[in-house]
Amino acid sequence: NRIVPAWKSGKAGSFRRTMRARSAAALPSELDDLQDLVDRGVLRVWKRNQTTGVGARGSGHSAATFRSHVEPEEIYVVGTAHVSDQSAEDVRRVILGVRPDNVVVEL
Repeated sequence: NRIVPAWKSGKAGSFRRTMRARSAAALPSELDDLQDLVDRGVLRVWKRNQTTGVGARGSGHSAATFRSHVEPEEIYVVGTAHVSDQSAEDVRRVILGVRPDNVVVEL
């Protein structure tokens, strides 16, 4: 079986809708003011899978490191354009709303 990219298969729109719905469901109610970012496809929210066991594929850590490493409960990803004032404002809103322990920037 050959893997076909979503944009070639015509399923990209379905994937976007699914990710938007999952992000909307994962967005805590106290962050409802960020819902417009989810609706625009700018903000994605992933909740940690609580059923994944230590060292299991996708758990994010191994049995040897699980005592010293704690995975975040949620991960917020903000899509940006590098020279956009709107992107800067979107990121500012997410940081002020979420108050994350860490911020990672891809340049």
